Amino acid sequence: MEWLAGMRMTAERLNDNTADEETTAGLTVATNWSLNGFQGRKVNGITTIYVSLNRTSATALTASAAGALGPQLVCTLPVGWRPPDTVIENFDKSGTADGAVSILPTGTCTIQSMSPTASIAQNQDITFFCQWISENN
Repeated sequence: MEWLAGMRMTAERLNDNTADEETTAGLTVATNWSLNGFQGRKVNGITTIYVSLNRTSATALTASAAGALGPQLVCTLPVGWRPPDTVIENFDKSGTADGAVSILPTGTCTIQSMSPTASIAQNQDITFFCQWISENN
């Protein structure tokens, strides 16, 4: 719905849900990862995504003593489900909050850092949840 000058604010206009959407398809998983689950929702101009991945590589990702890891691609969000600006969110590793994932406007999701000397071993899961204002586009 487009707002025009002089329009009155009403409950009906504020609750316009004509563009609400949901998806569980289209996420591209990077090498060394498998998909546990993906869900995207757009409601009232807010986009929400939930991603859960499993490490399939026998080689663990391990952060330095300072927590540095460098960008490690884990997945790419589908077109239409990407943030307008870079979003940085914490991720949960098998039940423990342990690092940061960056979600770029291109849809690429990369692990940037973890707790000092932390690692993600084979068969460990990472999960992240993020929201941004999207105006349902």
